Amino acid sequence: MHRGTRNATMGALLTLAMTACGGASDAGTDAAPVTFTATQVSQALPSKLAAPDGWKARQPEVVEGSRALEQCRDQGELTCSGVAAVGTTRYSAVSASESADSASVRFALIAYDTVDNAKVGMKEVLADEKDGEGSPKALTLDAGADETEAFTTEDSHKAILRIGTVVAYVGVRDGEQSDLEKFAKLQIDRAKIAASGKNPDA
Repeated sequence: MHRGTRNATMGALLTLAMTACGGASDAGTDAAPVTFTATQVSQALPSKLAAPDGWKARQPEVVEGSRALEQCRDQGELTCSGVAAVGTTRYSAVSASESADSASVRFALIAYDTVDNAKVGMKEVLADEKDGEGSPKALTLDAGADETEAFTTEDSHKAILRIGTVVAYVGVRDGEQSDLEKFAKLQIDRAKIAASGKNPDA
């Protein structure tokens, strides 16, 4: 392939990825965005620098290749078809009392090779998270994702979101519904920035 043709092709693929993540047009959503690399997954995960006042963060953990497949399957009853990279991290609320239960937020990102595999993966994550939860109450949540499913249980609020080829899980335990809304938006905003080739913490 000639250099000019190769550069033009890569440019077109990047444009498709950015358009799909932004949800700007149906054409962008239908075309398969570029698969997130392990670096992009790491950047997209909420970081220590992004933690709001009153919250402390763990260092994100990201794996790719065969380790990503193993990590994905460890998340639950998932087939993990087309998984390229998996990342996880956690935020914890800073409690004024050591004896008090502190709210926590768990983040997980699963990057797939195609949009279709990501759509299937989202359905699997949603089914797995609802399994054993009785009758969870559906929540309305707008975090700017291509697809969103959110619900609440007795002690947690959860959202499963898809942006392009990436499925994001955000789960809040012992916190408020407003925490879920805030951190789901944070996660999607960071994923959009990482998809454009930039570091969200820059």
